[in-house]
Amino acid sequence: MDLTLPSMYRLRQSFERPVIDDVAAATQRELEKLNLGETVKPGQTVAVTAGSRGIRHIATITKTVVDHFKSLQAKPFIVPAMGSHGGASAEGQAELIARYGITAEEMGVEIRSSMDTVVVGQLAEGVPVHFDKHASEADHVMVVGRIKPHTMFVGDIESGLHKMMLIGLGKHNGAWTYHKAIKEYSFEQIIRAVAEVVLKNAASLPDWRLWKTPMTKRRESKRSPRMSSMSVKRNCCNWHETGCRGFHSMSAIS
Repeated sequence: MDLTLPSMYRLRQSFERPVIDDVAAATQRELEKLNLGETVKPGQTVAVTAGSRGIRHIATITKTVVDHFKSLQAKPFIVPAMGSHGGASAEGQAELIARYGITAEEMGVEIRSSMDTVVVGQLAEGVPVHFDKHASEADHVMVVGRIKPHTMFVGDIESGLHKMMLIGLGKHNGAWTYHKAIKEYSFEQIIRAVAEVVLKNAASLPDWRLWKTPMTKRRESKRSPRMSSMSVKRNCCNWHETGCRGFHSMSAIS
């Protein structure tokens, strides 16, 4: 059978490839821009999240965040935030982040791993909002995660800070509840509504994020380990005037 093919052209796509040589120093510079000392007071507790996704240099980033809060005389601790990953058990989640180098010994702080949650509110749709028990008891929460396209959903919000608040800190209870809810409501409807409840009732305040370009990993494999450029973004609302506990976040594309 004769088959006529259309004309073909070979194309090459070039991505921006900014890199950072010293990840710890770059992380520290961005943290300093947030002036967290104006919000986080000596003696206050800070829950720093650790997810299940592999992010390059995540141990270095997490340790720098922890040390920054220590420099403010705060009391940081680490909370695994990964929904039902790690076998949906406290031990399994602690073991998972240990593979990334996030341990009590390496970080110099306590790892508080639990599957227990508290319900911090309810959506108009009748869906309860779950939040990690240890994080709910902290004065502040720092979400550390990555931003990337979701494998199943397409929208303005896919896989990033919202999902960490929704699924990561919702633990198994939250993951089960929200995955069930999106069968009746849209993913974006649920993720926006849950984030609003969490920010209002659990915590709030500035956020900042790490960005990693699509080609950075390939470039790094041929050279010394590097991260790409970072940027800072603050919440548009002055959340601390509401009296809520401090909620901070940082994320990385990988």
